[in-house]
Amino acid sequence: MKLHFNVKLDILYFIFFTFRLFSWSGPPVSRLCPAGCTSCSAMNGCLSCKPRLFFHLERDAMWQRGTCLTSCPQGYYGTRSPHISTCSRCRGDCKSCFSEHFCTRCHPGHFLFRGKCDNSCPNGLTANATLRECTVHCEAEEWTHAGRCVQRRSMKPYRRGQESPARHVLW
Repeated sequence: MKLHFNVKLDILYFIFFTFRLFSWSGPPVSRLCPAGCTSCSAMNGCLSCKPRLFFHLERDAMWQRGTCLTSCPQGYYGTRSPHISTCSRCRGDCKSCFSEHFCTRCHPGHFLFRGKCDNSCPNGLTANATLRECTVHCEAEEWTHAGRCVQRRSMKPYRRGQESPARHVLW
């Protein structure tokens, strides 16, 4: 008798846990949804968003809950489409990004160069630890088109935007 009772409890527990796991909470009710949602469920949060808002999945312990945001949080980029706009995670080395393949800020220890984060800068560029960017160590004077560019402790006259020395007569 005790064995049958335990089996029935196990079955009831399994059914309850299974339905709860798959968010059995009845049909979505939009008037009870958080701001920005057009449909939602008690377990999963927002299921769809109002136009122009981004759908974003947030971790809540072992659950993921949908939210609707005006812009994606740091570490995510927004993708718009006619049917749904979503937030997607940036690559692991990006602190923030514009798209899947274009970083705008890097995590500490990485440096930004042409939309990518790397742990070092290409030859001829200096790693700026404050900005976390690869920069050309070049100082062009504002009052003339030809300035002095300082690269690797040598002074050479460079024209702005050029990598080779140039001299121009000013009239």
